[in-house]
Amino acid sequence: MPNHALVAGAAGLMLFCSGMYVGQVLRPSPAPVIVVQPATVPPVPVVVETPTPPVMPAMIWSATVREVSSQWGSDDWSAKRALGAPDVYPAGGDQVNAWASLGADDRTEILELGLGRAARVSAVEVYETFNPGAVSQIELIGASGARVVAHRARAERLGSEARVLRAEVACTSEPIVAVRVTIDSRAVEGWNEIDAVGVQPCGE
Repeated sequence: MPNHALVAGAAGLMLFCSGMYVGQVLRPSPAPVIVVQPATVPPVPVVVETPTPPVMPAMIWSATVREVSSQWGSDDWSAKRALGAPDVYPAGGDQVNAWASLGADDRTEILELGLGRAARVSAVEVYETFNPGAVSQIELIGASGARVVAHRARAERLGSEARVLRAEVACTSEPIVAVRVTIDSRAVEGWNEIDAVGVQPCGE
């Protein structure tokens, strides 16, 4: 006669070993989770545009002597030595290629030079290459004869060998044909020499 307890225990053992229990509900395995990485998009380069500075028109240099109060000689140190582009600057000192007055420290001197061509201008430059600082006034002379004072200041010794005196103005209403430079030679000891005079046309 079979032992019912042993039979039941054997059946339970078989169920335990197979991993199932009576009354257990089998659930399906969860589906795998797939993580989709977003596509890598390269950054758009930022282009920074640097504005190009406007190109200023070329300087117009003096070309003729209209008036000079005095000059040291008819060639060397004469008024014609102040015509054209600088040929002494950036050097300084007593140079035959610059204008010098007949005497030193004795009176107010005038140097009026006609330009190579007429133009509306926004600046004027005077190149002082010996004992600079004596220029007390610069006038722009228009085609009509009208004058515009571009620079006026008390003359004084600067202690340097050479300098460019640049005076900026609002673009002139009419073309400029000449520049008149006043030199207070008594205010700055020694000969006060000028190498060149030019104007900057308006950037139109």
